[in-house]
Amino acid sequence: MVVSDNDGFDRLYEFLGQEYYNETLWKKGYKDTRILHRLGNNMSYEENKYTNPITFYNGEKIIYEQPMAYNNKDYSNHMDGVIKGKAYVSGKTLIHSPKDFSRNNFFSIENLQGILKAIMFPEQVPYEQRFNLKQDDYEFLRKYMSMLPRECDSPKYNLKDSNFKYFIFGDKSSQIPKNIKIYNKIGCAYGYLIDNAYITDIDKGIEFMLTAVIYTNENEIFNDSKYEYYKIGMPFLSNLGRVIYDYEVKGRRM
Repeated sequence: MVVSDNDGFDRLYEFLGQEYYNETLWKKGYKDTRILHRLGNNMSYEENKYTNPITFYNGEKIIYEQPMAYNNKDYSNHMDGVIKGKAYVSGKTLIHSPKDFSRNNFFSIENLQGILKAIMFPEQVPYEQRFNLKQDDYEFLRKYMSMLPRECDSPKYNLKDSNFKYFIFGDKSSQIPKNIKIYNKIGCAYGYLIDNAYITDIDKGIEFMLTAVIYTNENEIFNDSKYEYYKIGMPFLSNLGRVIYDYEVKGRRM
């Protein structure tokens, strides 16, 4: 949670399985979500319906195990406009046709912020939308969502504070002041930059939630690694965060 970790996501995907992962979120009211594939490899739609058997050991003693799982249901996004761009790179080949995103992972902004709210303020969301977590679990999540790379002891990271804090500081290299805490998760793929954050400043007595996404793919080619993340996306999200922050500070003074 401190940094972006595709392998970490994939281990969770393997443990939960595609069917349980999706349908549990839907039952909790987060219906505009589709978790259809791993992030760290190039498996097919069908291959991603399988998840491997898992065994947990304590020394040589097996303390938990579950069999291989297969989701026999077909999920897709069922949204308009999921055919995007004019070309995409597959392997080393440029395919001269739009990319079909109907079987890619999807999270609506409303659901992203709803889940963040359920983690930060579980008592403020309907009971059915809360997660089955203990207080220690919530504190664990909040600790690592707000942790900066330089604050992490294991493993050690040599990264800027702003690497995974796009709002307010994403276009800066300076350290984030101690009075500001950002509890967030970012996304970066296919020209999209996303930040989903709860931001507090204890000195100024302000707090707010902010979720935003921007698309930066001027040439409309996917997977060519030519996106305007740092030219357009990061400055936009950073400035958006500063505008909302300044608005909250001014409102506090009134």
